[in-house]
Amino acid sequence: MALLGTKMTMQLPFYFHGLAKQGIEVIAPAPKQIQTIHQIITTELEINIFNPASKQLILQIIAELKAKENIQGIILGCTELPRLLNQTDCQQVTIYDTVALHVKELLAKMKN
Repeated sequence: MALLGTKMTMQLPFYFHGLAKQGIEVIAPAPKQIQTIHQIITTELEINIFNPASKQLILQIIAELKAKENIQGIILGCTELPRLLNQTDCQQVTIYDTVALHVKELLAKMKN
């Protein structure tokens, strides 16, 4: 499993430790890739710029992670990334949208 998000999200232990306790190994992209993703989020997505070239860069990073690390899934650990990427864009791995997962869990708890 690989984690994409802002630089802080990809470097702090929150996701890594939490998922490791569940037996799920999470990796971060390489430092240069972290910087690229962070820049796309903070200079484009946060101000509603959706650049097809930036989307392709992120898809290339995902493809490289799949080839190098044999990841099976991508955690979109930022509220902005699901606005750019979804499962249709990335068939080679499963996309986990943390915003959608949180909402789904919240709604399930509210029903009980």
